[in-house]
Amino acid sequence: MGMDIYGRNPQLKSNAPEIDWTSANEEEQKAYFEHMNEFEKDNPGRYFRANLWSWRPIHMLIEHVNQFYNLGIDTSEYGTNSGAGLETQEECDDLANTLEYILQSDENMEDEGDRVYLHLGMWVNEDGNFLRDEVSEALNSEYEMGTIMYTPVVTDKGEIVKPAWSTSKEHLEDFIKFLRHCGGFEIW
Repeated sequence: MGMDIYGRNPQLKSNAPEIDWTSANEEEQKAYFEHMNEFEKDNPGRYFRANLWSWRPIHMLIEHVNQFYNLGIDTSEYGTNSGAGLETQEECDDLANTLEYILQSDENMEDEGDRVYLHLGMWVNEDGNFLRDEVSEALNSEYEMGTIMYTPVVTDKGEIVKPAWSTSKEHLEDFIKFLRHCGGFEIW
């Protein structure tokens, strides 16, 4: 389950490949997927996908920059597959600029690695297993809800844990690239 985000008026360099699935053999199907990968790479404003575990931190970062930089974006439906989004390229450029600014200006992001964690009340250990309630409650009282983190933390008992919600810096950069070429977007 995730979010499929489509550009409203993407800047396309070529047409998407087509295939007749009823008659295509295995080799033709493989060629289609290779061409589609090339097409998506060359046309970043057409489509962006994110599973829910990755989309939620991106969504919350959008909320953060929207509020901090007073962008005036209505993000009330960004957590649903309802078609919400931005209407114009100008709005997308403003959002891309603020997200990019955060990535470039946050010293922690450069120094600490390739993940952005968002504390939303759920914690996992290194194996991805959810923590016991009492450990989560202690961490939730220590860290403010919505805290952006770049590294796991160590509990009082020496266990390495992290917020359950995260996205990679690369995925966030791909979203910024999408924003710069999409002409507005819809979330489905």
